[in-house]
Formats: sequence, C-alpha cells, structure tokens
Amino acid sequence: MVVRTIKTTYEESNRIADDKQTCIFRNEKEGYRVNDVFNFQCYKEGRPVTHRNNHYGYVVTMVVDHTIAPIEEGFVLVNFRRLK
Repeated sequence: MVVRTIKTTYEESNRIADDKQTCIFRNEKEGYRVNDVFNFQCYKEGRPVTHRNNHYGYVVTMVVDHTIAPIEEGFVLVNFRRLK
C-alpha cells in the first residue's frame, strides 16, 4: 500500500469535498493502484492553501487506462472514495 499526497486546485477540492467528484485524471507514471491511500493538498494561484478537504483520507477504488477506456495514452482515470 502506498500513501501519498495529491495536488489539486481550489475548485476541484470544493467538488471533491462536496462529494460531487469521485475521480481524477493523472499521469500514469505515478503508478496508482487499487487500495492506495492518499490525501489532497489544495493549491490556489500556485500556492498551497488550507482547505477543508486537506484533512480527509481517500482510497483508490479503481484505475482505468487507455487499454480499457477511451483515455489518451499516458493518463489514467483514478476513482476514489473518502475514508470514514
């Protein structure tokens, strides 16, 4: 299991914290795997900011790449859920 921090924008953090977004597109070189645990670090105008979403943990539930879905090669779709 890998624990990591993922950078996100302020707008994306709002959607995630409000349960309106449960997936992200990221570079496949990051090596996301099911059951990896992570948290988000919110950035606004290129600087880290405090956001209510920064304190939650998340777990990867599914990773989809270009061999399974119409995604550009080099990227993956990472589905996640908030840890309780």
